[in-house]
Amino acid sequence: MMPKNGYNYYQIRVSLERALDVMGESSKKTLMFHIAKHYGISFEGKGCSLGEIEAALKGILGSGAAIITDRMYRELQAMAE
Repeated sequence: MMPKNGYNYYQIRVSLERALDVMGESSKKTLMFHIAKHYGISFEGKGCSLGEIEAALKGILGSGAAIITDRMYRELQAMAE
């Protein structure tokens, strides 16, 4: 389970982008667009929470979202160090 607070918007966005890198650039852009359009999560300054992103990924990827959220968590931990 990912922490629900303690990270700023920039850290959350960058960790998501890095976690999605494993899917390739085209898939990453498609997922980022889908999350923004269908889940109302803004990547342009409004900000978002870890919980919102986690829910969106579960809605799109189902149980496979755990792979991405785990990578996000590791990226966030690396940023904090």
